[in-house]
Amino acid sequence: MWSEKFEQRVSAYITSQGLLEPGARVGVALSGGADSVALLLCLYHLHFDIVALHCNFHLRDAESDHDETFCRQLCERLGMPLLVTQFNTKLYAREHGISIEMAARQQRYDFFSQMTERHALQAVCVAHHQDDNIETMFINMLRGTGLTGLTGMKGRTRDVVRPLLCVGREDIEHYLHELGESFVTDSSNLVADVLRNKVRLHLLPMLQQWNAGTRKCLLRTMTNLSYADSYLQQTLTSRATQCKRGIDDDAVPTEEAWRVNVDDIDGELFLHHLLSPYGFRSSEVNDLYSKLHQDKPVRYLSPDYDCVLWRGELFVWRRRQPFQPVILQPEQEHMALASGRHLKMSEQKWSQRQTIPTSPTMACMDKAKIAFPLTVRTLETGDSFRPLGMKGSQLVSDFLTSHHATPYQRAHQCVVVDAHGNICWIVGWRIADTCRVTTTTTDVIFLEVE
Repeated sequence: MWSEKFEQRVSAYITSQGLLEPGARVGVALSGGADSVALLLCLYHLHFDIVALHCNFHLRDAESDHDETFCRQLCERLGMPLLVTQFNTKLYAREHGISIEMAARQQRYDFFSQMTERHALQAVCVAHHQDDNIETMFINMLRGTGLTGLTGMKGRTRDVVRPLLCVGREDIEHYLHELGESFVTDSSNLVADVLRNKVRLHLLPMLQQWNAGTRKCLLRTMTNLSYADSYLQQTLTSRATQCKRGIDDDAVPTEEAWRVNVDDIDGELFLHHLLSPYGFRSSEVNDLYSKLHQDKPVRYLSPDYDCVLWRGELFVWRRRQPFQPVILQPEQEHMALASGRHLKMSEQKWSQRQTIPTSPTMACMDKAKIAFPLTVRTLETGDSFRPLGMKGSQLVSDFLTSHHATPYQRAHQCVVVDAHGNICWIVGWRIADTCRVTTTTTDVIFLEVE
């Protein structure tokens, strides 16, 4: 039967792309439309352990409720669980200042992510197919895109998989017809209002009139572009690995923190490759590229990362939770600092025969000159202290500037203050002259960064 060949084709694609393990517990996004019904039935016949997921966006009044009822009846007939969520999509769009289309997408994928974790799903399967992929390529092209955008959707994006990218809309309808299965039709897909509908209803039919083989030609082109993009991404990744350095002089680069010299940034495409995985938008990357060689510091924020252009280098690091002030206790071990390192305090008797340590990661201070308790906190605007060896006070920000502290170091800089709020130590840099050890010192406090 043709339906069996359809299922074998999907099964082979799942296996070749490594999308799912046989019989895995998966979520299936079920709208009630032809595509999602075909996906549900195909995976059901392939013996996957299915949890159906339905989103009611309440955008089409009674039609939305009818779709939900259809999905409930289908899943009840198949004997599989269905999880339904209700969204006020119009309100969400207004509150977040985004389009209805984008609001529905964000709500949908947030729900998928929650269900994946809550129900131990290997992935959530969505019903995008070859025709959707062709539409995506044109949408990306019309909005302005690079090579990757012309390759369309991939079989897997994190915890979302697309098992039907190996078949087209006609295949899906033929499959459902042979099985004798019904489906619902979303009337909003029949109106050429949003860009995707315009491409589907006008552009592609026009191209098909000019060339009956347009669909096959476009799919072949996308495949060829995917090969080229894969090679390019490998080249860019290798180049990025060579250029990235640790964010501190003695550290190795990680996905949490790294830097590159602007002279190593080979073009705008390379900069996109560096920053887009960290949530920076194309408009921000384009703007940054135009400012690479200016002297003034430039800062950009993505949802989770900071990016700072400073003195010919680009710094990127993941933002941490705000550092809360901590009171230091004697002999305390491994108190975490804002930078991710740890601080330890100890006390001991002092002998004039001892040598004061010179390492910037260790502070040796006269206990008698400090008002306890000591508190560790991050740098605040207007902080000042009297650096060791100086007669007058200095703003900590000016001290860090004169010592070429990087933006990352400034963002995570901690200070140790006494009970009167006086700064005793700029952690990792210098103690205050008012706390220095002298010939009259009898007891000292040691602070060490580990």
